[in-house]
Amino acid sequence: MKIAVSPNPPWKMQDENEQFEGAEIEMFNYLAEKLNFEIQFKIAPFKRCLYYMEKGTADMMVGIFKNPEREIYIEYVEPPYKSRSDKSFYVLKGKKEMIRTYEDLYDLKIGMKNGVKYFPRFDADTKVKKDTVNENSLNIGKILTGRIDTFVVTSDFGDYMLRQAGATDKIEKAEFGYSKRNPVYIGISKKSPWMNRVGEVKSAVREMIESGTLDRIFADFFEKHNLPVPEYK
Repeated sequence: MKIAVSPNPPWKMQDENEQFEGAEIEMFNYLAEKLNFEIQFKIAPFKRCLYYMEKGTADMMVGIFKNPEREIYIEYVEPPYKSRSDKSFYVLKGKKEMIRTYEDLYDLKIGMKNGVKYFPRFDADTKVKKDTVNENSLNIGKILTGRIDTFVVTSDFGDYMLRQAGATDKIEKAEFGYSKRNPVYIGISKKSPWMNRVGEVKSAVREMIESGTLDRIFADFFEKHNLPVPEYK
């Protein structure tokens, strides 16, 4: 099973030995045992992972939202394993009031990760000044040196990233953020031979969620790493 992975701590990340770990990696380890497959990770930026899925050189991907463009080449595994993925805009400490409403974004240069969808209005808005990077962590340096005014990222990853960088005293969340429910899925490439077992995969995911197994997997991972459990339901 070839799984396309774009690092997104604390859900997907590499440890000091360059081994992959994370709450979603533990979820895949459980499914691998349940469905009797071996995992081979294909590590790449998010947009490249989508390319792998489109071409069928990866079988599965995790942490994706539904949209019409992706549904052409991705089979979404129902039910979604997360029901929300809050987005925050981060600004320099003391400037959180700079972004109180969506309209405040129009005066700013906003850092974001290449190929990522955040929320419908922002994704479709061509008037917002967007500055893309291949890795979210690059935006910390850019905002500290004044090359961007703010950056947008999933809230749990943003908080983790700031703690790891020792920047919690320099950067904070703006008042405005996006917190509506936004289901997050496992996806199967429609060119993958695993499409022949899609019903089996969906049944395993449903059982994992409804039995409470997924909650235990996530709770155990975050407790082990002394991290708060993010809002994901």
